[in-house]
Amino acid sequence: ECYPTADQGMWCFVLVRNDFPEFMENLSAQVTLVDASNTVLASHTALLQLNILPPNTALPLTVFFPPEVPVDAKPQVQGLTAIRLLPNDERYLPATINNTLVQVNADGRSARLNGQVLLPADARAAAQVWVTGTAYDNTGRVVGVRRWESNTGLSPGGSLPFEFRVSSLGGRIERVEFAVEARP
Repeated sequence: ECYPTADQGMWCFVLVRNDFPEFMENLSAQVTLVDASNTVLASHTALLQLNILPPNTALPLTVFFPPEVPVDAKPQVQGLTAIRLLPNDERYLPATINNTLVQVNADGRSARLNGQVLLPADARAAAQVWVTGTAYDNTGRVVGVRRWESNTGLSPGGSLPFEFRVSSLGGRIERVEFAVEARP
């Protein structure tokens, strides 16, 4: 899904799903914008907002094309990279999200997100915690994504509150899905 911006740029989201039982890392895709005659206008690499994609989860790869992009530009997508992680990779911690609350504004164009990141008591401490919120419209299209970051740390057995906003570049926000990444 691509959305033109007011300054004639364009945001594109490529929804990818991990159907494997292992985490995937370093996912990327090449997004090429073409005109009506298939002439290449621009090409950039789309990346995840996290380093990893958990099992049975979908997250969007994102890329921004700076102005001036014609409104009728069409995307073409080619997968580039995806690495399956070995079980118990020590670079990532088993963090989870709990007590999430999504408050969508009356116009449906933005949502306030909050909740808590939890870390099991038997895990190592986290030095870095990222949470993403992916907004979808009523047809299941990605309309926005945002990453919240904390470098304050999270102790084993502890919780870390988060709060941030996500805005829609397309239609009304109907639902938001969360994902978390914690690193030692």
